[in-house]
Amino acid sequence: HALTYTGTNFGANYRHKSEAGYRDNGEAEVQNYGASINKGLFSLEAGNYDAQFGLPGAITRAQMEQYGRSYTRLPNDNVKVDDHYGRVEYGPLAYSFRQREFAYSTDGFLSNSDSQYHQVDLSKRFDIGDHVLTTGIDYQYNPTDIGSTFQDVATIRKQDLGAFFQDTLFINRWELSYGFRHDQAYYDFGSDKTHEINNIQTGAIAYHFIEPDFAPDA
Repeated sequence: HALTYTGTNFGANYRHKSEAGYRDNGEAEVQNYGASINKGLFSLEAGNYDAQFGLPGAITRAQMEQYGRSYTRLPNDNVKVDDHYGRVEYGPLAYSFRQREFAYSTDGFLSNSDSQYHQVDLSKRFDIGDHVLTTGIDYQYNPTDIGSTFQDVATIRKQDLGAFFQDTLFINRWELSYGFRHDQAYYDFGSDKTHEINNIQTGAIAYHFIEPDFAPDA
């Protein structure tokens, strides 16, 4: 089942899918929905994804011949995923959020994780003659809780502060670009903490057979 609405400044969607599967413990159920608002410099997007799957596992040819194609060795193995997300923008400033809960269960055992993603972006585009210069900074915070039946919950935290720029030069239908990004990443594993520094450079040359509509003079 699916429903979609799209308006000038508003959109919404809903989807639900349920399958029995041809294998025992092969059921699957997925549900997701979302909405978005766009008005001038402001935009907002949010949604949710829920899913539950049975995991029938692989079987041998001998097992298939003895028990049939629908046979499963793992009648109680399943996975559940719950994913929430959202993003809000106002001009050059944006904030994104995501929370993902994952659980795997079988006879006498449960493993789960709960991750959150927070990101703040500030970016700006400058049109300078035949150049398009994009520059910005962003900050990410990602705490994750991991646990299981035989292990206490452990928390891992990651923080990342980055800065970047990209310069794109348009010459007729040629496009030349160069980008650079610098990251300072911090990992907290409780008793163990680490710090990483990463620098990434990118470059590209492209030719457009059709006149691009995103060039400065378009």
